[in-house]
Amino acid sequence: RETSLSSEDGWFIGLFIAEGYFKNNGICFEINKETQEHEKLVLYLAKKDIEYNEIITEEKNEDDGTMISSVTLRSYIYLNKKNMGNELRTLIDNIRSLAPNKNLPVSFLHLPEEIIGSMIAGVIDGDGVVRNDDPGVSRAVLRMTSKVLLAQIQQWCDINKINSSLSSINNYGERTYRGKIIQSKEQLFMLSFYI
Repeated sequence: RETSLSSEDGWFIGLFIAEGYFKNNGICFEINKETQEHEKLVLYLAKKDIEYNEIITEEKNEDDGTMISSVTLRSYIYLNKKNMGNELRTLIDNIRSLAPNKNLPVSFLHLPEEIIGSMIAGVIDGDGVVRNDDPGVSRAVLRMTSKVLLAQIQQWCDINKINSSLSSINNYGERTYRGKIIQSKEQLFMLSFYI
C-alpha cells in the first residue's frame, strides 16, 4: 500500500513499542541517555521537526561485586501525539499499552517491507540483542512478556523465509543488570531469528 512513512518512521514506531509508553495526550520514551538509541531518537525527532520535552535523571547503580558504583543518566522524552503526522499517529494509536500487551500495529503486514523491517529493527534496538556467536551468522534475540508481539515478528519472519524460534522461558527470567537483580513477575518468551 502507498504510504508517506519512511524507514526512519518505522524504526521510531519499533523503538516506541520497546521503550515507550502512553502518557496523557502523548507518548514517552524512557531510555538510557548514554546509548546510540537515545542519540538516534533525538536526531530523528530533530530531523522530523517533532517537538519534545526531555527530563534527565541520575540513577545510581549499586555495586555489582566489582566494588564500583556508577550513575546512569536516564532520559524521559515526552512528545504530544498532535506533533506527529496523521499516518504515524494512527499507527502509534494501534499499539496497546503495558509490556505484556505490546504489539505491532494491527495493519503492519499491509505496510511496505522496508517499514516492517525497520519497525522490527527498532524493537531489537530497544528490547533485543544481536548475537554473533556462530561463524558467519548473526541472530537477533528478543526476550519479553508479550507473546503477541513476538508471534507477529515470527509471522513476518515466516513470510520472508527467515528461520526463527519462539519459546517460553521456563523461569520468570531473573537476571542482573548494572548491579540490580531484575525479576519478571510475568511469563517471559523468547524469539530468536537469523539476520
